[in-house]
Parts: sequence; C-alpha cells; structure tokens
Amino acid sequence: MTSYIIVDCENSGIFDYTLPADAPGQPRLADLGLILVDKNLEIEQEQSFLIKPNGWVFDNNSEAAKVNGLTHERLMEEGVPAAEALISYIAAIDGGRVVGGFNVLFDLKQLRAEMRHVGLEDRYLKTRYICAMQGCRQIVDARTAAGKKKAPRLEEACIHFGFETEGLHTGIGGARRALWILRKLR
Repeated sequence: MTSYIIVDCENSGIFDYTLPADAPGQPRLADLGLILVDKNLEIEQEQSFLIKPNGWVFDNNSEAAKVNGLTHERLMEEGVPAAEALISYIAAIDGGRVVGGFNVLFDLKQLRAEMRHVGLEDRYLKTRYICAMQGCRQIVDARTAAGKKKAPRLEEACIHFGFETEGLHTGIGGARRALWILRKLR
C-alpha cells in the first residue's frame, strides 16, 4: 500500500496562475512543513524548514507577512538554503510516496518553482497527489457571503472538524492539519 508525504508551504505572496511557477515575480517559498506517513497515515517523521532568501527579499509589509508572521530578517537568520529543505521532499517523490496537503495544487506549484530555482528537475510528471481540501469540500459545505458553495479554507475545515486553528499558517502547522483532515476523510 501507498505511503505519503504531507506538505504545506508558506510563501512570499500570491501566484499569478497565468505564468509559470518560477517566472520572475512569482512568490518564493519561505516555510516548508513535511510529514512522512505510512500507509495508515501514522507519522514516521516530521520536518520543518524556514527558507533563507537567495536572490529575493521577503517583504515584511506584504499580505503574506501579515498572515504567516514571517520577516526577511528571521528567514535570513534561521533559514536554510531551499535545496537543503527540498532533499526529503525529492526523496519522497522519487520513492513513490503520494503527496498530500490542503489545497495541495498550490503547494505543488510552489515546490516545482523552488526545485527549478535551485536547478533540479521539478518532478511534475512523477508526482502523485491527494487533496484534503477537495476531499472535504462536500462535508464542510463552505459558502461565500452570498451563499454560493465554495472550496473551504483550511481554517473553515479545521473549525468544522473541531481542530485547533492556532499556528495554522506555519508550514508544519498546515501540514499537521492536512494530515488530521486526511485521517478524518479516511
């Protein structure tokens, strides 16, 4: 049976989905949470990385900074090179693990971009994934202010399932909650 790697990325901004993931001006990876789990969704290993900016600056006044609380200074002081943070992720993909996450297509785009930025194959065609957001869409039944159905935000899904929302906007915090939701869905 399949094993998984649960991922969550915090980054420097919002993607322009009309452009390639690694195009100039696209957001950069700032915080990466990875959880290796077995076929029963039991944790084997957790890893959390702040990413040291290399050739880019994290805008301390950006919307992303307001959400995730990161600063350029903290990333420079505590961060590691992106290539170092990607080692476990790459090994998981190459080892046949399925990537899980909440709104995982966003995370996969960010991870592809960073692999390209550091000169690595992006593994786009090798990557299998499962999305907790899409999996819980009907169960959570999130709505817009006008009452139209929509995909739930992670916070909405956590509230629905009774999960803690503090620390939600960290790489490891988001990855843990995606795992908890995948367990509920299973």
